[in-house]
Amino acid sequence: MLTPDASARREVEAYNALFTARPTTLPGVAALAEYLQEATDRTRIDLVLSSGERALSTVTDALRVILATREECSRHEASLVGMLDLASATIDELQDIRDLADAVGGVAYAYTWGPRCGTRRGRYGAIEPNGIGKLMHWLGDALTEVESAAELEVWRRAPGTQVDRETRLSMCAVTTIDGGDRDAIKAFAHELLAHAEAELEGR
Repeated sequence: MLTPDASARREVEAYNALFTARPTTLPGVAALAEYLQEATDRTRIDLVLSSGERALSTVTDALRVILATREECSRHEASLVGMLDLASATIDELQDIRDLADAVGGVAYAYTWGPRCGTRRGRYGAIEPNGIGKLMHWLGDALTEVESAAELEVWRRAPGTQVDRETRLSMCAVTTIDGGDRDAIKAFAHELLAHAEAELEGR
């Protein structure tokens, strides 16, 4: 068994060894900075942070932000939404994208309940997904994101024709009403009324 002095000496040696570490990746640098900050906090005697400690805290926080931003960008690039140029699609094309995503996504979710996608635990237990089940669930979620993104893109548009107005209203009706946002429903109702008046006037 180590004596208290030997244990303390080893801890100091391990701490000093950190200063010779040279991480080769950004996550490694962030992990080192996090550990150094924690170690500094544990061994601090004064209540007031030194300039070096404040600098280390700033660097650590900056690394957290950079890593979080990189992860968000990676998720977007790997998503189906990131593969689509929705901004260049017509409203009719956006409706086709939304409808196909809804249809295929529904099939993907349905497959997650099948015997090939997991094992049911107990008579009425939940299914524990296997690799295929996880893939099908990911695909369903990814296509749901495509549906939402297509509808959001339609909401951003100012429909230029009667057909575009009808498509926009048809696409967004269910989502708006089911969303339960009173202001959104009120705005949608005004838009629907304006469309009805335009129809009566032949516009």
